[in-house]
Amino acid sequence: MLVPMNVTSSDMLIGSRRLVVKSADHVAFLSFDEIDWIESAGNYVRVHVGAETYIMRETMKGIEARIDERFLRVHRSAIVNTDRIKWITLDSDGLPTVVLRDGARIPAGRYIESRLRRWMKTAS
Repeated sequence: MLVPMNVTSSDMLIGSRRLVVKSADHVAFLSFDEIDWIESAGNYVRVHVGAETYIMRETMKGIEARIDERFLRVHRSAIVNTDRIKWITLDSDGLPTVVLRDGARIPAGRYIESRLRRWMKTAS
């Protein structure tokens, strides 16, 4: 289900462990624990929470500054919740792909590979 949100960064409030998103007809309370991943859509981001997607007017840089350390930017257009990572595999070009528990496959950029390696060392 796609939940359109016409909000700006000033409409977003960040609690210590959740993202609060206001829209014209409701307020969504998104726990950091339930956010699977975030993807860029120009000057918007899509926040994936289970089967739902929330679209917010915010840049990746802006949202990255507001979320906690469990999130890892794996590509210029993708941030993943590290608690949701099932495995990391290499594609045919040797580039890493992050596979989440729900089966979502997020390609990781070559320049992010060092971040992934550092995260894997600390996660084990």
